[in-house]
Amino acid sequence: MVIDLQEEEIFRPPQPHESLWFPDGNVILATDNHLFKLYRSFLSLHSTVFNDLFRSANNNDINVERIGLKILPELYDGLPMIRFMEDDGEDVAHLLRAAFENNYYNSGNDDMPLRAIVALLRLGSKFGFERIKKDITLHVSRHYPLTLLEYDAVDNDGLPLFGRHRRDCHFPLLAVAYKAEIDILLPSLFFACSEYGVETIFRRTRSMGNDGLRILMKGRDALQRSTSKLVSDLPEQLRDEASNSKCRKKTSCLANACFSNLPDLIQPHFVNVKGSCVVADHLNSVCAACSSLVEEMIDVRREEIWNSIPSHFNLPMWDILQAKQREMVGT
Repeated sequence: MVIDLQEEEIFRPPQPHESLWFPDGNVILATDNHLFKLYRSFLSLHSTVFNDLFRSANNNDINVERIGLKILPELYDGLPMIRFMEDDGEDVAHLLRAAFENNYYNSGNDDMPLRAIVALLRLGSKFGFERIKKDITLHVSRHYPLTLLEYDAVDNDGLPLFGRHRRDCHFPLLAVAYKAEIDILLPSLFFACSEYGVETIFRRTRSMGNDGLRILMKGRDALQRSTSKLVSDLPEQLRDEASNSKCRKKTSCLANACFSNLPDLIQPHFVNVKGSCVVADHLNSVCAACSSLVEEMIDVRREEIWNSIPSHFNLPMWDILQAKQREMVGT
């Protein structure tokens, strides 16, 4: 007799979860690998979807299959069972543990794995766990903020974030925020992803669909044009600013100053066109007063580019998103 060990290994019925199996629970939630014995009242308190489901006198009134749930006809342990048809069991476990275990999620913990952060944001949105969705949104927004000053402070792709480097978080977070329509996260996430090459973008946006990719590429092109124009205008602006300089020399430094290696700035990464960086790396032989003037000149143009970012990605402008964020913080 031949035993197909591969088939035997593949089929593993879901097992009770080690921490989310309460003996006096009154509903079973099932995934591909976990069973959760929980309380209807607690699920209803935390989730608008489960609240609507349990309050409905006739479950047919709720199109549960549309959101990937299925009420199974058989009982388990004498209790009704609801199956997650689309979502990975480990992701569901992250969601339910965040809801049931007080210390599982900490909004100040930037070391929580990226997979858990993405799962909480995606499933919190999908199943109406509004507190979890809000907490994760505000947590992520600290690293993808709504002002240029705050963005510059965190714009270092080599920094650790969610168990990885920050650069590894941009695309997964954009995909989930785009699908969940969490607009206060989208401008900075689109912007962070737009700083990568075309090949990288196409490879890492497969889960976003054509519409999301089109928005990203269109915005990327617009931002690159704006940044390139800022750089190409620098020599002419330098001459224009010579008359405004408070230079102590008889002839302003700016009258004879010149930029070097400007082609190095024709690249996506926005931090390279910060006024202080451009002056330090590309402007020759100017005094402190003239340096300060040129830095300010560049930063004004840079701020204008930043202000245009939401419009390039078909999003509400910064002030609207900031008001929405303040409202979220206050609830």
